[in-house]
Amino acid sequence: MRVIKFTMLATIFTFALMGANVRAQTPTVFTTGLKAPTKIIAAGGDNLFVAEAGNGPNTGRISIVDRKTGVRRTLIDNLPSGINSLGGEPAPSGPSGLVMRGRTLYVAIGVGDGALVGPVQGSEKPNPNPSSPIFDSVLAIHLSGNAEKTTDGFALTLADQTRLKNGERLRLTDAGGNRITVELIVDLPDYIPNPRPDYTENVRASNIFGVAVDANQLYIADAGLNLVKQVNIYTGNATTLVSFPPVRNPLPFGPPVTDAVPDNVRVFGDALLVPLLVGFPFPPGASEVHKIDIATGRDEKFIGNLTSAIDVLPVKMPGSESIFYVLQFSTNLLQNQPGRLLRFDSPTATPVVVAEGLVSPTNIARDDRTGDLFVTEIFTGRIMKIASTVTQTRNPIDEVNGFVEQQYLDFLNRAPDQAGMTFWTGKLNEYLAPCGSSNSAAANSCRQKARARASEAFFVSIEFQGTGYFVYRFYRVAFPVSETRPRALPRFNEFIGDAQEVGRGVVVKSTGWEGKLEANKAAFARGFVER
Repeated sequence: MRVIKFTMLATIFTFALMGANVRAQTPTVFTTGLKAPTKIIAAGGDNLFVAEAGNGPNTGRISIVDRKTGVRRTLIDNLPSGINSLGGEPAPSGPSGLVMRGRTLYVAIGVGDGALVGPVQGSEKPNPNPSSPIFDSVLAIHLSGNAEKTTDGFALTLADQTRLKNGERLRLTDAGGNRITVELIVDLPDYIPNPRPDYTENVRASNIFGVAVDANQLYIADAGLNLVKQVNIYTGNATTLVSFPPVRNPLPFGPPVTDAVPDNVRVFGDALLVPLLVGFPFPPGASEVHKIDIATGRDEKFIGNLTSAIDVLPVKMPGSESIFYVLQFSTNLLQNQPGRLLRFDSPTATPVVVAEGLVSPTNIARDDRTGDLFVTEIFTGRIMKIASTVTQTRNPIDEVNGFVEQQYLDFLNRAPDQAGMTFWTGKLNEYLAPCGSSNSAAANSCRQKARARASEAFFVSIEFQGTGYFVYRFYRVAFPVSETRPRALPRFNEFIGDAQEVGRGVVVKSTGWEGKLEANKAAFARGFVER
């Protein structure tokens, strides 16, 4: 959200800390002592990654937290951050978004102190000497599994930040000899001109507050300009995918309209889910989660009648549609109420209150093995743990539907279409039929071979051969065998992103699929040679 709102909310929640009327599950304190945690994601092994805005200039941090014990250690420290006073008490602004693909962690950085309070009430002006040269940016951190497992921390210097600004790729080493690589993907303007009659030099600060990745694109939630940007990972080119106009204030006090502020962004199939927290006077029921079509930018309400929605987490359940966790920053900001976590079994279902009494919650992560949820609280510096309320008795991949869905994701980088799902589940059931239902070694071996047969069929399918395998062969032709590419193969991140790009919108046997595939291949080839 805009820093101006966060500083106001900090004052409100000073009083909310004194107590809460908890009627649902009571969260437990899992980790304390964090520096204004804004985002949290489940990482490899038993880890969580946490983005922390810091507590002063260039004190932003990414922490690794053990999912079993809650013990924290540093991944990287001294990231860009600053103290921002736009419209209220000073508040930290720094690392504000996290998403991981393969061994690359994308870190969004907020506005920091890139803009200052202007000379006229409600105005803003540029900061000629910001604490960092790369506020409102996204960094890519490439790290090995061993570095994640064993590091006691890397650190940036201000000189390193300047080198990133100048396009250099940093290679950092920790005390134990682990290495990571850091590069700048995009550096957006800290503000845009916003002249007003009483102050022509007025600006409006940007403020990145969430990031998601799909194919070769990053999607950035800007909580200052109230929009979502699309950024090409390879070129850094940024375009606005969707803007969110002000919404009507239904209350008898306050301004006639108020901001609809995007506070995070999540990929959901071929769409994005974006929670919109409305500004002062924070009318109850006016907050919504919106669904944005990635291809067209079409914007529609997905979940409505919310209050202070700050995050949404879709979860695919075995044998069913997705459920949705929605995090509310407060149930009533003007009455100093804490936040809560809701669960929607469908976008239109009556929500179930999962947990209450959350003080300044900002983000949710889920342990897919246990179903436990973890919530960051920015003003308390805590991670709260919420025990699973949804029982998952079997691994989804052990079921026919779950196995087929996973093949679609692994080979075709998309959710199954209905006709394809019917075909492939029928095929797998056909392969499994001779195995019977016993739990003998012979029957289990038969089932393993049946699943392998179905997986092999996906590999030789027309769609994979034209998308993922096309990308694989393209790299083999484009690159010579070298020390950095011993077999001239694409790296994992390259392969996943490129295969998604080539396969976007392609469903074999649907109308016009051949033309769509050929157009995607041509666009990929053009973009490849321009990298």
